[in-house]
Amino acid sequence: MGDFSNKTEEQEPRQTGNVSRRNFLKGAVAGGVGVWALSPYRIAEAMLAGEAESRPIRGVGVEPGVVQIGSNENPIGASPRALEAVLKHMGSSNRYYRSNALVESLARVHSIPYTPQQRDGNQPRQADPILLAAGSGQTLQTIALTFLSAPGDEMVAAHPSYGSIERRWEADGGVVHRVPLTADYKHDLNAMLAKVNTKTKIVSICNPNNPTGTIVPYTEIEHVVNSVPKQTIVVVDEAYIEFVRDPGYKTSIPLAVSRENVIAVRTFSKIFGLAGVRVGYSVAHPSLHQRMLKYHYTNGIGVYGMVAAEAALEDYDHQNRSRELAIAMKMYFAAEFKKMGLEYIPSESNFMMVNLKQEARPIGQELAKRKVFTADADRRWGMKNWIRLSVGTQEESEAFIKALREILKPDKEV
Repeated sequence: MGDFSNKTEEQEPRQTGNVSRRNFLKGAVAGGVGVWALSPYRIAEAMLAGEAESRPIRGVGVEPGVVQIGSNENPIGASPRALEAVLKHMGSSNRYYRSNALVESLARVHSIPYTPQQRDGNQPRQADPILLAAGSGQTLQTIALTFLSAPGDEMVAAHPSYGSIERRWEADGGVVHRVPLTADYKHDLNAMLAKVNTKTKIVSICNPNNPTGTIVPYTEIEHVVNSVPKQTIVVVDEAYIEFVRDPGYKTSIPLAVSRENVIAVRTFSKIFGLAGVRVGYSVAHPSLHQRMLKYHYTNGIGVYGMVAAEAALEDYDHQNRSRELAIAMKMYFAAEFKKMGLEYIPSESNFMMVNLKQEARPIGQELAKRKVFTADADRRWGMKNWIRLSVGTQEESEAFIKALREILKPDKEV
């Protein structure tokens, strides 16, 4: 059985006073290094056959016994390289972090043409094609503030979807055209384009979509960009892109670099395991970022976030383990839901939606009594019979299925 979780029961006893560098890293990433012995498919098969060894539930970053699978976080924690980088820079906490290394690394990884600018404190700041932020949430809020301002401005978005920009604009009294997903829970781009007019300032696409985990092919996003007026901004939220397995899928970053009305939004909160650190970024034509700088707080990321993100960006072993965990647990969930006769949405992300065939909120409350926490799809998206669950470790995933069976008590399983 591959080891997905931190073996906290094997850590050395907690010490008071100074903690050594070796012990800090051992406790943080124990069990998280090394190559998996089994494929995700074999792991899922072993779990379904009852062959996988079970251990006490000790999730990373939560109290023992708690199953936190409601926020799409990375259950194996942060990259060991990120933790190493944070520890290395603890001694410079009293200094402002002035390095541009993270932007340079992002430009290299995404093949974005980039020349570091010489900053002159006496001149207005000039925007780059990459704009860092304290999480992608800050980026989305900045986009809303920048491009939705006049009383008659409108935007178009899918529903259900993440909805950060939409909620912000509606709070200001703006018009949002929410277009229902298709029968297979995907963006209905033709219907979305039908809502676009001269007042439309933003078309928002969440890709993969949260909460359904479905994707929009690159060619279809390109069609949207070519179809909307030049003054309409196409925002593509790619928070979960690193989990996508579809070989035909492609990031919208090339469009964001080459066009003047596309913004690609990314985060380090998901596959990189840095949700608590808050690091995100957008890729766009510098002219768009220049407009965003009016509302953008440029010093929102501290030294730890910067160095952690830079280290995690190229820790491909950690990314692969996170991705393979998601594959294995989604296979396990899908098989268990099928046994219980429950509809689920195949997902290209690190979460899934399942239809409980009855009002889901009471089920969620019963799960919470068992210390199993999922996302309330009724409250968030009006999907009354559904819950959204993130992938967890083997122990967390098995605990969720066990608790769900206890609550639903299916009469007959397939």
